[in-house]
Amino acid sequence: MAMTIHVDIVSAETEFYSGCAEMVVVPGMMGDMGIIPRHTPLLTCLRPGQVRLVKCEGEEELFYAMDAETHDAHHMSHGEVVIEPGGSYFRFVKAIGVQPMCLSCHGTEEQIPAPVRAALTQDYSIDQATGYHAGELRGAVSIKQPIETKAGVKSTPVETDNRR
Repeated sequence: MAMTIHVDIVSAETEFYSGCAEMVVVPGMMGDMGIIPRHTPLLTCLRPGQVRLVKCEGEEELFYAMDAETHDAHHMSHGEVVIEPGGSYFRFVKAIGVQPMCLSCHGTEEQIPAPVRAALTQDYSIDQATGYHAGELRGAVSIKQPIETKAGVKSTPVETDNRR
């Protein structure tokens, strides 16, 4: 069995992943950095970008750290073809920004009409998804689609050297 490390990918608001991995690649200020078991301990600054996680089962998962202050969520997206042990996939991620129409339920207390506030309190008593402003980055949609050949057969992985 391959050596593994424990990885937690979190933000100030939520936990995205917690579990074992064979490797994680993060976007460092001086370039991408791969971290494997027994890596030298370090403290470094990260930049917005892609975090690539190679899970213990060999599957790769991508996470995106996007800088909402310098990017418009409307234009923040990324797509790529990846080759994993189970086949080839197209992956796409698109940022979700708060739109003006969202503020009638998710805006500040002054922006949410009283009847809507009452209904939200009654139907979603523990929901704290308010206080947002138009243009803020609130999440992302991620799609992973298997790539099939013309004959309708799922593609098979090929040996590649992804080292740079």
